[in-house]
Amino acid sequence: MLTKQPFHLGRPPGGRASGGTLVEVIREPAELDVDEAGRVELPLGILAEAGISPGTRLLVFSDGDGRIVLRRAEDAINDLLGEGTL
Repeated sequence: MLTKQPFHLGRPPGGRASGGTLVEVIREPAELDVDEAGRVELPLGILAEAGISPGTRLLVFSDGDGRIVLRRAEDAINDLLGEGTL
């Protein structure tokens, strides 16, 4: 299913959308398989949409409702120290 969602161009480091240009983009979800070792490969396009480049350290956790959350480690640590939550 294709969806149209707002996307911020010109995101600053850390991915926070505080400026730049807002445009509508068409996003297509990807269906992934978990291999026998529990690994999943994410398409580079999805990572690029999120502003995550190869080599970026990520924090991953379960949101407890069936969702898995990937966060830039730097952003997650800043939120944890500043707000007390991930």
